[in-house]
Amino acid sequence: MPSKRNSIRRDLFFGIILTALVFVCALIFGGPFLSASPSTATPAGSASPAQTQTTTVNGTVKRNGDQVYLSDRSGNTYMLDHQQFMRKLDGRFVSITGQLNSRTMRMHIEKVETIDA
Repeated sequence: MPSKRNSIRRDLFFGIILTALVFVCALIFGGPFLSASPSTATPAGSASPAQTQTTTVNGTVKRNGDQVYLSDRSGNTYMLDHQQFMRKLDGRFVSITGQLNSRTMRMHIEKVETIDA
């Protein structure tokens, strides 16, 4: 029967070996242990500059069920926030300035102007 001291040494040895193996695998394969370089890293929850930009879009406010969106002349559609307010402008030609998320095509409205066309 092994002594308690030898058992602890064996467990410590295998623990160190296992830790070294995980570290080597992390260096070789990357994964969650290594982050991107600081120049390309983006904090979690923040949008990159390419995703969100201030823009002005002219188009017609339209409804599809409960959803209100803006349709421009080229056929692009933009989901809008402030749905309750924008329902009042259904069918109107407007100019909307706001933060556009180019990945989701959702616009956070900062300014709305109706345009007589």
